[in-house]
Amino acid sequence: MQDQHPKSEWRAGWPILFASMIGYGNGFGLFLLSSSAFIGPVRTTFGWTTGQATIAPISSLIMAVLFPFAGRLIDKWGARPFAIGGLAGLALCYLALAACPPDNTVYRILAVIIGFCMAACSPVTFARGVGSWFQANKGAALGFLISGLSIGGFVGIPFASYLIAHYGWRIAYVGLAASILVIGLPLVLALFREKGGAPMASAAPAAGSTLGEALRDARFWVLLVSFIFAAVPIGVFSGHLVPILVGRGFTSAQSVALAATFAASIGVARLGIGFLLDRFRDNVVAAACLISAGAGALLVFHAGGAHVYAEAQAMILLVGLAYGAEGDLAAYFALKLFGLRAFSAIMGCFSACIAIGTAAGGFVGSMVVDRAGAYDPLGPYMAVSLTISGLLMFAHRFGPRSLRVPLSPAHHPSRNGQPGTQVP
Repeated sequence: MQDQHPKSEWRAGWPILFASMIGYGNGFGLFLLSSSAFIGPVRTTFGWTTGQATIAPISSLIMAVLFPFAGRLIDKWGARPFAIGGLAGLALCYLALAACPPDNTVYRILAVIIGFCMAACSPVTFARGVGSWFQANKGAALGFLISGLSIGGFVGIPFASYLIAHYGWRIAYVGLAASILVIGLPLVLALFREKGGAPMASAAPAAGSTLGEALRDARFWVLLVSFIFAAVPIGVFSGHLVPILVGRGFTSAQSVALAATFAASIGVARLGIGFLLDRFRDNVVAAACLISAGAGALLVFHAGGAHVYAEAQAMILLVGLAYGAEGDLAAYFALKLFGLRAFSAIMGCFSACIAIGTAAGGFVGSMVVDRAGAYDPLGPYMAVSLTISGLLMFAHRFGPRSLRVPLSPAHHPSRNGQPGTQVP
């Protein structure tokens, strides 16, 4: 089987990539990035505490636990029905939240259901569809897909904030549901599909390793540990960046502007790193991004002098590399090393660990500031954690492996005992 020409890949795959990017950003990405805007209004309306009015951590935890199981089902039944069902379910949950009574149990049950929906329409789902269309350009294509999170944030956060300010949080939830039903879901219904159809419709399994084979491959575990080491400091920054900056002496307006720089750097990193992965040694690109982010995480606590704001911007851009790279790297290496056969299950394992590590980072940040009164003690540990992640990312290429991934199903050893061709 001949690999498709790179330009032909873009011509054939761009509709699927576009639908995936918008569907991912409009569903999964928009919820994660806009949910904090509802905390204050809901708390005020119902007289709840901040913890009672916060649902994103509950949904994220449910999603993280479900990732590996959802991945196996996606590998079996195909990505399309999960993407459609997840987006439709999320829209219905928004409508239910808009009509939610002042009952915290109902509110939390809806948060759990949202976790199920997000596991269905997550990057695990859309990356399988995109990965089936792109081989020569898989890094760039997956980078475009994951950048949908930034698009959801840039467009969705102002949209949700405007609706809350002018019409109230209930109408804002209706607006989020409408955005899915009018934009994301129709695009996915019209354009999103896997190349060759769903796995159950195929006569032969997709190329690559089973989940069991991946679990016996040392490279899987080296990458998994690397993602965990990167996720914890990323969780600290994503959950506490504004108070960290305020604690460093920046005004609230400056801190918000720097946080916007952080969000922008995530999108740029996800696009740029994808192109670099396709054109240079991927383990070197990955290691350089994470180690640079480690330096940024340390130096953001030491910015000073006449150009302190510019220094902080530069350091935050470096940290954004790690946040932008991690999801892209997980999808890229899962596809490259283990193929498409059990891609969603393997990616689900990586994504679960990233989600749990990110949540743990947010918890660690809260603990440290409560006990030490400042975030500064975290700087060296965050730098070391990101550096270890980068070194592991570099080393996985040289680790032992128990199997080789075949180029296509036709390259599996045949029934008559003749060996198949495999890539090193």
